Amino acid sequence: MKKSLILALALGCFSSLANATSLSSKLANSPTDHLQLLANNLNMFMLLNLEKLREQSVIENKEFLEVYFRASVENNGTLKLHAMYEAPVSSISKAKCQAKLKKYVNELKENGGITTFQAVSYYYLSRQEALSLLNESTYSITIVAKENNELQISCS
Repeated sequence: MKKSLILALALGCFSSLANATSLSSKLANSPTDHLQLLANNLNMFMLLNLEKLREQSVIENKEFLEVYFRASVENNGTLKLHAMYEAPVSSISKAKCQAKLKKYVNELKENGGITTFQAVSYYYLSRQEALSLLNESTYSITIVAKENNELQISCS
């Protein structure tokens, strides 16, 4: 009985290792495109700079504090940028969400987004190419209430 239990466990471990190897093999052989690299680099850039941005927002007593950022590539080949903000419960409304989204998109297109895309891109991107990517991207934000993180609103 003990021997069959040990044998079953060993086979289960070997099966898991085989699956891990096949996943590693699959990942190693999957093509990576420049847009995916750009999304990954944007995520790393924001991960490194998010705390600094948050501290600056606190110093400036801003209504919205950015707490999360994620760039991803959608199935149709466009870049999706999503940010999450923390704000007072009074800021949890569809109108405030839409206004913040509009401001977020405009800031990216007019200020830091172009230079950030140029900085994190593997290839040289001209100002116009970076702006073109920003124009083709989709955007969404989520605002979470500071007082109760279960109260939130999203818009895109």
